Amino acid sequence: GKLLASLIERSWLANTRVIFVQPQFAYSSAQVVANSIGARLVELDPLPRDYIRDMDRMASIVADGLGGEDGRRSQMTSNSK
Repeated sequence: GKLLASLIERSWLANTRVIFVQPQFAYSSAQVVANSIGARLVELDPLPRDYIRDMDRMASIVADGLGGEDGRRSQMTSNSK
């Protein structure tokens, strides 16, 4: 409803290009947002069996998802609001 519409609008205005989802939860709403704004979903498991070993892998997933310079620019814009 209204909450999802608001999230879609805010995500579009923030030029969101990637939405991280957790495998522990259904992500049908995230898919709706992603489809609406042209973003892609990236699965990121914050509860891996070997947390320490998987930290590098998770950092790489986040870095790839943010897309380098464009990701940093979007992040800086959203942090300044």
